[in-house]
Amino acid sequence: PNCDSIQVLAKLSLNIHRLKPPYDLTTEDSDDEEEVQISEEQLLLSDYLNIMNKPEKVRKWLHFFEANNENIQVLNSFTQLCHNILLVYKDSIRKYLLLYKLGLNSIFLNKLWLNIYKTQQENLQMKSSSLISWKDCHTTLSVFCDMFTFYTETLTDRENSDTSETFTKNDLHYMSKLLKNVATELIEVAFPMCRSSAIPATPEILHLYKSCLNCVKMLYMLDMRKQFCPSGFWTAKKIHISQDLSRKNYLSKRA
Repeated sequence: PNCDSIQVLAKLSLNIHRLKPPYDLTTEDSDDEEEVQISEEQLLLSDYLNIMNKPEKVRKWLHFFEANNENIQVLNSFTQLCHNILLVYKDSIRKYLLLYKLGLNSIFLNKLWLNIYKTQQENLQMKSSSLISWKDCHTTLSVFCDMFTFYTETLTDRENSDTSETFTKNDLHYMSKLLKNVATELIEVAFPMCRSSAIPATPEILHLYKSCLNCVKMLYMLDMRKQFCPSGFWTAKKIHISQDLSRKNYLSKRA
C-alpha cells in the first residue's frame, strides 16, 4: 500500500453504506426458510468488505500506517476509510479486522485525538445549521468516539490495563469537556423546538449522535474510577427534557 492507494480506497468507499442489504451479509445463517434477493451491488459490497478481513492485507495496512503516522494525509485517508465502513453495520468495529485492529492501536487513537484537539476551536461549533460545514471534523470525531469506546471497553475487560499508557489525565479531562459540550449540542438539535433550521438526519449525523453519546458515557464511567474531572463536572449543566420528549429520538426523523 501507499498514500495514493489508501486515498483511493477511502474515496471509492464513500457511500458504500447505501448498498447495505436489509440483513447482515457477514453472518452465516443457515436458515433459508425465506429467500432474500441480493442485488449485484450488494454482492459487490460483501466482496469489498470481506477484503477488510484478510489478515495479510490488514497487516500491511497497519504497518504502512505506523510507518507513516506523522503524515496527515495518511491519517485522514485511514480515518475516512474507517468512517465509511463504520456506517455499514451497527457493530462494524467487531466485524472487520481493519477496524478491530485500528481500534486497539494506541498510535491511531492518539493521532486521531491530536487531530481533533488541534482543529476543535475552529470546526467543532454546531450552532444552528452549521452541522454540515464541519463535515471533515465530525468524521474524525465519529471515528475517534467509536474507537475510544471500543478501546476502553476492551482494556477494562482485561482488568489489568487502562488508558493511562495512551492518554494522560489531562487528556481525558479535556476530552470529557470537549465531548460533553458536543454531546449537549447534539441533544439540543435533536429536538424540533430547538431547531432553527431543518437538519437532515443523515446516516453520518445519526452515527455521530450515537457514537458521541456512547463515548461520553464511557468517559463518565472511566472518571468514576480514575477521577480526572473536578467535582461537579458532570452535573454543571442541566438540560430540561420533558417526559414525553425523552421517549422519542427526534434525530432519527425530520421534524
